Amino acid sequence: MKPAASERRRSTRHDLKIPFWFRICNSTLPGQNCLSENLSEDGILFSTETPLSLGAALEILLKMPAIISGEGATDWLFSGHVARVDSIVSNKATPRIAVQFDCFQVLSGHRPYANSLQL
Repeated sequence: MKPAASERRRSTRHDLKIPFWFRICNSTLPGQNCLSENLSEDGILFSTETPLSLGAALEILLKMPAIISGEGATDWLFSGHVARVDSIVSNKATPRIAVQFDCFQVLSGHRPYANSLQL
């Protein structure tokens, strides 16, 4: 099946609930643990009450699953930016944030935010 003409994604999204940690670059706010709604090799979608603006730079630490990496699950540190902020749909919902990954580093043994991430 071919993607619709309006489809801009370059990679397949996987509906995976993966715990991860993120922080806003150049911010004094502490990082926070979160859970993905979906994940691809190019980005991540999640909900958070932390106010994030379009274009905001983030660091994201997660255990990339084998279905995406093609290898065993390993810790990856991403730099990315907020590509979309979905509005609150109901009184109970929090904004959904789409982050596009700009670059990454596969971590082996050394985890700079190991005390922050609850995997």
